[in-house]
Amino acid sequence: MLEPFQGCRRPLAGLVLVALAASGCFRMDPKLRPDPGVAPLSPHDSAYGKTLEVRYLGTGGYLLQRGDHAIATGPFYSSPRWLRVGFATIKPDTALIDRLHPRLPEGTLGAILIGHAHYDHLLDVPYIARKYHPRTVIYGSPSAQRLALASEPSLKGRVVGLDDEVSRNGVPGQWQYTAGGRIRFMAIATVHNDHMIGFRVMKGKVRPNLKRVPRSAWGWKEGETLAYLIDFLGPDGKQVDFRIYYADVAPPGDTGLPPTLEEGDRHRIDLALLSLSLQWVSPGYPVVFLQAHQPRLVIGGHWESIFRNPARGPRRLRVSDIETFAKVVTAHLAPDGKWLLANPGAIYRLAPAPQAEAYRRE
Repeated sequence: MLEPFQGCRRPLAGLVLVALAASGCFRMDPKLRPDPGVAPLSPHDSAYGKTLEVRYLGTGGYLLQRGDHAIATGPFYSSPRWLRVGFATIKPDTALIDRLHPRLPEGTLGAILIGHAHYDHLLDVPYIARKYHPRTVIYGSPSAQRLALASEPSLKGRVVGLDDEVSRNGVPGQWQYTAGGRIRFMAIATVHNDHMIGFRVMKGKVRPNLKRVPRSAWGWKEGETLAYLIDFLGPDGKQVDFRIYYADVAPPGDTGLPPTLEEGDRHRIDLALLSLSLQWVSPGYPVVFLQAHQPRLVIGGHWESIFRNPARGPRRLRVSDIETFAKVVTAHLAPDGKWLLANPGAIYRLAPAPQAEAYRRE
């Protein structure tokens, strides 16, 4: 039974959008089925500690791990039904989180990165950080910071709101390092794509004096949207072994691009984690990025319904234009590049590139 959110008056267009995304045809071209992935590496395997393992957590969330060092992006499992999102109270489904969230040895996960503060990227994170990762730091916009602390006040001191440290307009921001110095990342200012032409739901920022966590999905406002460059570093903490670009939105092609870094910091992007959600409304996406950076591997995520229990298996979000995304990515891949569609729960591997290929294409 739904618990109605009293006094909730929301834009009619937003409710129509939610209903549209939850309904209609979910058919998918058989040639574009998600990649099933591979088994995780054993710590006793000679490739463990050298190979980057990428576990898709669903809805744009990933666990990136090399050996005993890992970083995650916005895990989300709760997936309340669309009627609840549109009209009622939402909260983390802790039983479902406990069932689906991967277990890691304490201290392995250095950080959780939040791209924007909508409920489908942040709702579950405070509970996950408190229960499963007691030393992990959460990074995101000031709005994401306020929502996380309102949800779990015990996280005070472990949630960082990034502002002056963010790369904007091509100017590099500040690198942030996880404990131990083996992973670093830089936030990049971008924009959330429209949900419909000229219309975006749950936009705006969260006020500084937020006293309690919003009961309604409409209170989980977007805040500033961030993409990230993530580097897995060598034992010296300087050499870049893997560079990953992550965006949990599908912005217009000239926004959210990695900045031009100093000569010593340049490195080819090995892995691009791109979002398909509502991809069809963003001109130039992801063409501009692919042409400029030519990643070795592209993984497409955030294509599945955010209103379906993930334990039942994924179902396509009606407005995710997987076919167009596939055509665009295939047409603009690097000569040695590959791409795949991520399957929730699946693991993918990326071996180190030959040193001669460790470059950033100008």
